[in-house]
Amino acid sequence: MKHWFGAAAALLLVLSGTGCAAVYSLKPYYTEANAVELPPEARGLWQLKGKPDGEIETVRLRILPDGEVNIHEFHKSKDGKERVFSTTCKVRFFKVEGSLYADCLPEKTDCAGDSAIGTAMLLTRIPAHMLLKVVAADDTLRFFYPELLPDALKKGLLPADLTWTTLEETPGKNSPALIFTAPGSVWEKVLRKSSTLLFSSDPDDGMLFERVLVQ
Repeated sequence: MKHWFGAAAALLLVLSGTGCAAVYSLKPYYTEANAVELPPEARGLWQLKGKPDGEIETVRLRILPDGEVNIHEFHKSKDGKERVFSTTCKVRFFKVEGSLYADCLPEKTDCAGDSAIGTAMLLTRIPAHMLLKVVAADDTLRFFYPELLPDALKKGLLPADLTWTTLEETPGKNSPALIFTAPGSVWEKVLRKSSTLLFSSDPDDGMLFERVLVQ
């Protein structure tokens, strides 16, 4: 089961059709105490490895030193028409138990007057934070979406102070969005004790980006 920035993530995300609930938070996932500066190895221009399903040709991320991330999603429809959808996110990185995470807040979009809409652009319709786990290795970045979180909630494996509600994204859809209201201090406790209940350990479940340019 894969989640993509332009087809998520965070990240890093295409959620329709996967059967998984979207996960958002009305409050930041980080605290000022666990927030870190943008890691140097994360800066620069990155391109999604491989080709996602559907009309998406590729996705590029430009991660700037101030934490701004520009997402460019390249589409090519069956009729040969090409589109580029652009989304800007503000990202704060933070660490818990040595693992690196990203709090992503979509800010603005640009579709050059096109009536269609990119997947990442849909995220700007909900003014909420998204959580991604980040794994850097050589000239690659891999982003993991908390796809296991809904199941952990259903099984009662997470603390009661991880408060949340639901939002039905599409009438009749079986997997409504999960909207969390817990503060970053609660998320730190959850990530410290239960990160494996939220994120897959299978590398193939991550969004793999390869470096194009150092910046």
